[in-house]
Amino acid sequence: MSSGSSKVDTPVVELRGKSRAVSREVLLALEELEELNVKVVSAGVDLGEEDRPTFYAARFLDLPELEVDRRTAVRLLQGEEIPVDARPGHYRVIVGNVVLGVGKVGRDGKLRCRAPRKYARLRLW
Repeated sequence: MSSGSSKVDTPVVELRGKSRAVSREVLLALEELEELNVKVVSAGVDLGEEDRPTFYAARFLDLPELEVDRRTAVRLLQGEEIPVDARPGHYRVIVGNVVLGVGKVGRDGKLRCRAPRKYARLRLW
């Protein structure tokens, strides 16, 4: 089940689940969604018994955007916490025209990003 008929300029995808592993099938499905310009705002990835990804659109529709440069994006993907000038809360982290993932700025002013590494690496380079 792919999510929705709504089309927008910037696809937004976040992978969530117990496993951080991102299978090739999931990556291909995400690329197909992007080619259709479909905005998947919280893609719950359920590989299930047949290893077929299914998606559901959920939260993060109205999150503010927080733009970072490529160097910062790389550091975020390596698990670093980056000090930023933003209020605490959740953000869609943007690198150029690519949505890296959903990030959270804590009370300490540091940004943490829950971005699937393989997906982000695929899209950025």
